[in-house]
Amino acid sequence: MIGTFPAIGLFAFVVHYRLLGWPFALLHEFVGRIDASLLRAILNFAGYQVAGFGTIVFRPSENFGIDIFAGCSSSFVAAAVIPGFVIAVLGLRGTFRKSDAAYLAGLLLITVGLNWLRLLGTGASQDGYRYWHDGNGASLLAAIYALLVLGAAYRATRDTVRGQVTR
Repeated sequence: MIGTFPAIGLFAFVVHYRLLGWPFALLHEFVGRIDASLLRAILNFAGYQVAGFGTIVFRPSENFGIDIFAGCSSSFVAAAVIPGFVIAVLGLRGTFRKSDAAYLAGLLLITVGLNWLRLLGTGASQDGYRYWHDGNGASLLAAIYALLVLGAAYRATRDTVRGQVTR
């Protein structure tokens, strides 16, 4: 059974994410800076002229820029995926085990990797931004994240059926 301390920690994590309260805002800013630095480096390497500082990625030739802090940061993905996975595991099994952490780590790697691919399209052009941040690409990725969360939770709990261990 999930203990009181992890439950309080999960609750605090979700509340800080939803309200962008301290200390999540500091973590979000830190992760957003890493994401933006990585995005600027990759886009510059790919031949796009990109500038910026902190969480800003700016393409002067297109007079276009994005702020990673505004919903694109990998911390937003983590803040949605972690509670979703924990809630799904608790719903399927009723307890959270140490072995579930490996599935969660894999899930985070995949979803953050997908977010970085989305960031490439988002930062490359205004059309990419419209598709990957505001349009169908964002909706598609949200559906993929949900399926990945449920798939990882099912895989983590596949040996359990209604609280009984099967062989």
